[in-house]
Amino acid sequence: MVKPEAEIEPFVKFVEAIDPWLGETVLVGGWAHRLYRNDPRARTLGYVPLTTLDGDVALPAKLKVEESTVRKRLMDAGFTEEFVGEDRPPATHYHYGPAGGFYVEFLTPLVGSEYDRNGKRKATQEVGGVSSQQLRYIEVLLISAWKIKLGESNGYPFKPPKRIQVANPASFLGQKILIHHGRDYRDR
Repeated sequence: MVKPEAEIEPFVKFVEAIDPWLGETVLVGGWAHRLYRNDPRARTLGYVPLTTLDGDVALPAKLKVEESTVRKRLMDAGFTEEFVGEDRPPATHYHYGPAGGFYVEFLTPLVGSEYDRNGKRKATQEVGGVSSQQLRYIEVLLISAWKIKLGESNGYPFKPPKRIQVANPASFLGQKILIHHGRDYRDR
């Protein structure tokens, strides 16, 4: 089992890399679940939070800030790319560290048909320089995201503290219900 402290460094590097887009990006998946504990409304729990090796990030179809690209900032922060699948652009995992345990993947709402006019599946699209997987119901995760402050007081070495967005719990659960029927039974 990986110690929770060991996971903080790559997560911090990731948050610093996407700093210009923190107001537009929403953390979803296991890291959202873990970060709910840092919200003032959360109860203090006596057990270690759920941990995952990946950070899932929901993105709108277009990012507003264009001073750089998400991809360039991730590469400058020490992340490496792993291309997954045959789609163009390929789905991409952005790994951090020598062991490459922690990685980030980006998700964007699939709008309209799953196929374009030429019959090609719309699996990925480029957003902010990264390959983002287009999936149904991701837009649900972008609604009324919770803003959570991370800083030294809650174990994250940000000076000044960073305000990140995580999917609100109702949207998180609603999206899981909406996609449940389409997921492989091993992933449920």
